[in-house]
Amino acid sequence: MGSFRYLDHTADMGFVARGETLNEAFEEAAKALFNFIIDLKRVKPEKELQISVEGDDYESLLFNWLNELLFQAEHHRMFFSQFKIEYLTPRRLKATVWGETMDRKRHQVNNEVKACTYHLLRVEKKGDNYEVQAVCDV
Repeated sequence: MGSFRYLDHTADMGFVARGETLNEAFEEAAKALFNFIIDLKRVKPEKELQISVEGDDYESLLFNWLNELLFQAEHHRMFFSQFKIEYLTPRRLKATVWGETMDRKRHQVNNEVKACTYHLLRVEKKGDNYEVQAVCDV
């Protein structure tokens, strides 16, 4: 079962996400990102969106995945709450995400995230699990 925790960082927001599979670790990273922005329990998975990104390795793929989620959320005026990685290789990721249209009456934005950065970015296998780490500019 996956999980995530936030890192103590002075100017930015960072997190470590874990999963039994690399797919699950990437899904948990997306949850950590959006849970920092808004309480995920308040976002209904009403609309579905397909996301596809490419990269040179798993680290650049994680960077592109998180930033594409931020872009798509802004572009579609949505919050996402559920994430399913359908396909993941060192160079390509395809996923389905679910969420709903932003409603300022129902959704309390806790934090704004500008972008995720390469600072302290990592993807690694730890024992039987996978762990990813990212820092985002807030």
